[in-house]
Amino acid sequence: GRPSICVFTCVREMLLPAAQPRFRGITHIFIDCDDCLYQNGWATARRITQSIGAYTATLGVSKDRAYQLYKEHGTCLKGLLVERILDEAGAEEFLTEVHKIDYSEIEPDARLREVLSAVLGVAPCWVFTASASEHAARCMAKLGVGGLPWQGIIDTRACSLESKHARSSFEAAMRIAGERHRSP
Repeated sequence: GRPSICVFTCVREMLLPAAQPRFRGITHIFIDCDDCLYQNGWATARRITQSIGAYTATLGVSKDRAYQLYKEHGTCLKGLLVERILDEAGAEEFLTEVHKIDYSEIEPDARLREVLSAVLGVAPCWVFTASASEHAARCMAKLGVGGLPWQGIIDTRACSLESKHARSSFEAAMRIAGERHRSP
């Protein structure tokens, strides 16, 4: 049969008995990182947004303009590139610098590790993030799930710096997962 792809927007959904039948026939699982793999009321995501604002200010781009770039291009970084405010080398520096944040609000989660250990046995799993893979790896380490047998992290670089919400990002994730014949 045709492969089935599963995207869980919230790992906690996996705890619900109603979710169990959804696992039958699943061949690939993508788990969102920020406030899904872990949940802290978007505190970590807000830190990244603040860090983006601080970084773009050093480029002479106001917070309002940075937000406008995000709205117009799907990510602030993509907007900075399209508008030629940053070049490719600057993009890497951006990704490094804006993710230098405090991760203290993400704590180890033994129950999550237990659930993920079971889920990772169902089908190959990837963490899917609009951020840099380094950020997702730090989140996973803080949670205590980084050492589980993940297939990998699909980040903004793997998605050509597009938002993970873009169709092209899902297509990139599926290509990385080895699925070539199906669209989201």
